[in-house]
Amino acid sequence: MISTPATLSQYTLTIAFLILLFGLIALFETVALQALRWGNFRRALQGAFWMNLASALPVLLAFSQVPRLGFFGLLIGWAVSVAIEYAVLNHMQPGAKRYTLALAASANIVSFLLLILPAYLSSVP
Repeated sequence: MISTPATLSQYTLTIAFLILLFGLIALFETVALQALRWGNFRRALQGAFWMNLASALPVLLAFSQVPRLGFFGLLIGWAVSVAIEYAVLNHMQPGAKRYTLALAASANIVSFLLLILPAYLSSVP
């Protein structure tokens, strides 16, 4: 079967979806950071924005391995995300390293449980 090249509208839709997903993840992680008392809403939103911007490409690359690795690929993506986001949060607010690691892990648990895992489970045959 001959595959046709993707049209501009398909690329536009994909980019719009990724921007929406980025926004939802940043919003969920903002709420998690604020609930864990990492500053006010504005500070938590800044932290969530920068940490997700820094981790977006490496996590997408890790998720590209999900068809080959299955659920383990999701765990790799989660671990990569936690490591990068920990580094960003630690840079923004140096200090308690264990607390910052717990923040990054907790924020990622929220976004993975609410967005990534359901998407994965709905795509598994």
